[in-house]
Amino acid sequence: MTSLLGIRSIACAIAVFAIRGEAEEVRLNAILGVDVRGSNATIRCAQPPSFTSFTLKDPDRVVVDIFDSLAEAKRFEGAASAFVEKVDVENYRTATSMISRITLFMKMPMELSAATRGGDLDLTLIPERAAMPFASAVRSVQTPARKLEGPVDDQRAEASVAPASARAPARGESAAEVR
Repeated sequence: MTSLLGIRSIACAIAVFAIRGEAEEVRLNAILGVDVRGSNATIRCAQPPSFTSFTLKDPDRVVVDIFDSLAEAKRFEGAASAFVEKVDVENYRTATSMISRITLFMKMPMELSAATRGGDLDLTLIPERAAMPFASAVRSVQTPARKLEGPVDDQRAEASVAPASARAPARGESAAEVR
């Protein structure tokens, strides 16, 4: 069954679009699958994808649009994890491109980092701080800067700019004697 879908995807991956009144052959990138493991997802493509990605709320979703592409499957079964409920796919056409939209329905709000690796698009899903159950227990602690009071004597000022090769004074020796 998988090979049949793969053959159909490749067979459907060649299309002709009218762009500015001229016919131009465009090879569509076949979306081969979506793998989800924990907080990482990989969209497998036949070629390096041209894409845009963003997040949406209510319900929480990560959306990836892959340009000049075609996905045969409407849903990738088994593509779920502790963060991802399900993955849906739809294809649509604009005036200049065929686009595959992959939507990951999240179990909590996420931030997204995306990068291509060969024909794959790697997504790193990062829980938003407000969505993390322990975020309210984490407090920001700020350490106040110490203020030096009183004049700084010349020996301490000179020691702070001494070359790295200078040795520290031995017990009973002053900084002036070391030089």
